[in-house]
Amino acid sequence: MRIAGASFAALTLLLAGCHRAPPIEARPALWRVGDGDTTIWLLGTIHVLPDDVHWQTPAIRAAIDQADALVLELSDDDAITKRTFQASSSAWTVPPPIAARIPPGQRAALKKALAAGGLDAAAVDGKRSWAAAFIIAGAPNAAHGITTDNGVEARLVESFGARHLPVTGLETAGEQFGAFAGLSEGAQRVLLSRAIDSAAGGSADYRATLAAWAAGDERRIAATIDPAFRAAPEIEARVVKARNINWAGKIAARMAKPGRVLVAVGVGHLVGMDSLPAMLRARGLKVERVE
Repeated sequence: MRIAGASFAALTLLLAGCHRAPPIEARPALWRVGDGDTTIWLLGTIHVLPDDVHWQTPAIRAAIDQADALVLELSDDDAITKRTFQASSSAWTVPPPIAARIPPGQRAALKKALAAGGLDAAAVDGKRSWAAAFIIAGAPNAAHGITTDNGVEARLVESFGARHLPVTGLETAGEQFGAFAGLSEGAQRVLLSRAIDSAAGGSADYRATLAAWAAGDERRIAATIDPAFRAAPEIEARVVKARNINWAGKIAARMAKPGRVLVAVGVGHLVGMDSLPAMLRARGLKVERVE
């Protein structure tokens, strides 16, 4: 969708829970969009993190301190987001069991993935395929303390809230989950299959993304995300490109007003050909990488 300061071995030990790894010193990518009286910083985030990742570099800290407002992906609070997920994740009719929605050869991986997250099939059988993918992919990380409570967004909300500065979003939870819910069943099952492989693989995909994000390496970040969309153009078009087009319009419109804003979104939206920086440049805006 991120190894200076953090070795791959240290990340492996951290996620395996075998030893207490040293803190991860991250340098996430940061961009600045500016004109005469408006500055918008674009910070690439990881939504879930361990509790000992140090990511507030001097440049990022300066952006946080100077910004008058924070804009995240979601405008809704956690309670609304959870309710919206529950409402949109259930199928209108009883779906086939999860095991019937994947290739027979993947059923052993499904058992391993469910066990890694402390789940059983009942936790996902009644869910739509995209939602089951979310649950299966996220459970192993949560079991190791890798949660949204430690994520970049949570820390930013704390910082801006303490200064009584506005925190808004680029979309609602309904709009975000709607992008996934609107996928064809075939595309949803691609998400499901890849989530199972990732969870059964011991969070190797997450480790690779975390390491690339921590290094601020755009090419490596893109390389960790590309497999999720390989041979799945519908997912990339609806979940990434369409949302980036919408967000780029909102960010470009905000440039018409004076002020300083920090926009923090998942780092996968900020790399590649259809990234937010590329779309903003295409609109004639000056975008520069500052971290």
